[in-house]
Amino acid sequence: MKRNKISTEKSGATTRHASRVTFQMISFIIPNRNGELLLKENLPFLLSELKHIESKEIIVTDDFSTDSSISMLRETFPDVKILTSDRILGFSENCNRGVYEAKYDNVMCLNTDVRVSPGFLNPLLKALEDDTVFAVSPKILKSRDNKHYINESLHKSFYSFGLFYHSGIRQDMIIENPPVCAIPFACGAAIAFKKNKFVELHGFDDLYTPFYWEDFDLCYRAWKRGWKVLYEPNSCVYHLHRGTISRIYSERDIDIIHERNRFLFLWKNILDPFLMAEHILFIPAKIIEAFFQGKFFFLTSFLKACEKFPEAWKRRMKEKEEQKISDREILGMYRDMTENFVYHKK
Repeated sequence: MKRNKISTEKSGATTRHASRVTFQMISFIIPNRNGELLLKENLPFLLSELKHIESKEIIVTDDFSTDSSISMLRETFPDVKILTSDRILGFSENCNRGVYEAKYDNVMCLNTDVRVSPGFLNPLLKALEDDTVFAVSPKILKSRDNKHYINESLHKSFYSFGLFYHSGIRQDMIIENPPVCAIPFACGAAIAFKKNKFVELHGFDDLYTPFYWEDFDLCYRAWKRGWKVLYEPNSCVYHLHRGTISRIYSERDIDIIHERNRFLFLWKNILDPFLMAEHILFIPAKIIEAFFQGKFFFLTSFLKACEKFPEAWKRRMKEKEEQKISDREILGMYRDMTENFVYHKK
């Protein structure tokens, strides 16, 4: 099996960038499910930023909305292309059909609850000029009270006691001005990428339908093929997290889906036999621990994941054929990545 060595140092992320963006061509994909009000609020900000870009398009992929999203778009934003559906598709399939329909190789997926800020686009396009880069994340600021924001682009991803985790980093631990640097994954709420590489990766995996972990899965597979995922702090967007999901699903359902997909990600992607042995060994302990912590949904999540195990296993066989970087190498790179944006105690 071929092994590629990938640099995750600060300077390595930008050495091949051109000094300026020479061709501004981009397709925006906005998946929508009953997001009429959010579209009406946030689309004007995106359109304002695209006024001086000739080669662009906005595609809203509607996931069988029951509100007036489609009629509102046709009336208020006639230049926006709309893809409708006669059934609920889920995040992955809904995004994928928009990307496959896109005219340009530069693509950005934006949730309906994301608002772009002035000047957000050029840094992303510049980063995508590097042929070794698959995806770029802007600085995604999440607000709880419209006054205080946290950066949800930067995560610590790690494998511990048989499970994969990615967790946010306390704001007082993030350096004041993080550089352009490699990150484990780009959040699906606002992710820019190259269409040709996305297609080669077969897009977001609908194994995780309706949502969660599909962005981590996509970027993990990109890293396994030797492509980088970058954080670009000079591009900024604002995210009202769960703007639409929380209106459709209960908190318990969201927790069940999240934990179910944690299992599915591992069964599909982790090929290292020792890491898998650790996972099998610790599953009973994790279930018992969750029970005593009152997290009764954890067992439900595991059982629901078991129902989809055959699907995950089929995909696992495909991943074996495509892997260039081992799981242990990627985990080592993930540990190194936080060095670029986290304070260290002296």
